[in-house]
Amino acid sequence: MFFHFDSAVSSSHDCSGVPAYDVVTWMKDLKLRAVQAGEKSSGPSFWQVPPCLSCELGAGGSLALDDGAAVACVYLEYLVSAGEDSPMLHNELGYLLLDGLKRIGGSDHESSSIYRQWLRTFLMRSKNYDAKAQLSWLPETFLHERALVLARMQNHKAVLKIYAISLRDDKLAEDYCENIWGEATQSRDTRLVTEPHNPEILSNTASDVYTTLANIYASQLVIQHSTTDATLPCAVALGKALGFMHRNLNRLHPAKVLNALPVDLSLSCYAKFTEALIRSSESERRAALVQHNLRRVEFVNLKYELTRQQIKQQSTMSAVPELASLGRVKRSLTPVVLSECAEGGEAYHVSCTRHALDSHVVLQFHVTNNARGQQLQNVRVRVEPLGDADLYAHHAEVPLQILPFESTGSCYVVFRTYPAVGIVSSLFACELRFVVVDPGDLNVSGAYLEEILLQNLELPASEL
Repeated sequence: MFFHFDSAVSSSHDCSGVPAYDVVTWMKDLKLRAVQAGEKSSGPSFWQVPPCLSCELGAGGSLALDDGAAVACVYLEYLVSAGEDSPMLHNELGYLLLDGLKRIGGSDHESSSIYRQWLRTFLMRSKNYDAKAQLSWLPETFLHERALVLARMQNHKAVLKIYAISLRDDKLAEDYCENIWGEATQSRDTRLVTEPHNPEILSNTASDVYTTLANIYASQLVIQHSTTDATLPCAVALGKALGFMHRNLNRLHPAKVLNALPVDLSLSCYAKFTEALIRSSESERRAALVQHNLRRVEFVNLKYELTRQQIKQQSTMSAVPELASLGRVKRSLTPVVLSECAEGGEAYHVSCTRHALDSHVVLQFHVTNNARGQQLQNVRVRVEPLGDADLYAHHAEVPLQILPFESTGSCYVVFRTYPAVGIVSSLFACELRFVVVDPGDLNVSGAYLEEILLQNLELPASEL
């Protein structure tokens, strides 16, 4: 009899279209026997797993396919390696491997070793088997295998108890923590790295394994400490617990671990750890302060750039929503200066461009802030007609929200004209108003109102 596993096997079916699970069932019922040297083959012969399979499984030697279950295992391994994702077939492979171990027992150490390595590789590699079912099938003595299944179930505490307590393999336990930490870091959880001592983050991430392992070491110390003279704590257990905490200070929550240690231990036992903790906390505080200042500078720069963009946008009438609905500008006059900057003093330059529309007059005031160290807010010009106030009706006002030092921006005042009268030559009184703030004070404390009288503004009807 010869079995050929075609590369064209589809998911859950063999090359003939028969469901893969039915093939497995048929294989398990096969009756095979080994052919002795010189014997003519009248039935199934002695089967050996290809060397590449043994190498892939990390187990050397050959495996005798002397029963149907072994053939089914090889067939299922092929399907799984080819990408089969059926949970039923994955569960069946795990069960058959474990069953093979039970059947062999201690009679064939080499085959037993191959089966067990095969099982461990499968439990670690496969993501499709039912973890609870596999765990229920595994004997209590199969600690490594149970740890692999528990890791699949994200039960980190149970895994660490097996490694640190049952197997007493501290390296294996710490390597497991390192792997979980690495996975969490690769998931782009930046707060995990920048805020390692934040209890809220630790309780919601896989990095809590470090705190869990430290607590396991601490619990063993408590047990050993309670069974001995309270004045003579177990030096080995204490050294293991504090040593682990010291090595991984930035990956666990010290307070949680310290609370788990015996309360009657001398402070001298914690001396090195607390010193390292204080240094680490101070270093983190300084780093956090630097980050805070950098973020503050970044915020100020972004706010300044946003302000410049807003100022630039408001300098164009068509970009101002309050003015866009007024219609097309028919004529604009050359800007006139209303206030010159005082030489050597803190002053503000103000000019005005007069725009004539169909039924409105728009006064665009260009304000330049040359007052060093000052930032202006809510910049506006108060305009009052001199003479007959009934010629124009105040329609709208668009202030400039922010005007930094050495910047020029525009604010607007809109008057509505009467169709029967039109634009009439008039004179307007103007007053610049704004709030002065310290640009370095994000809370705008100490702000005050400033009012500056400007030159009167003429509106010549003949030119408009």
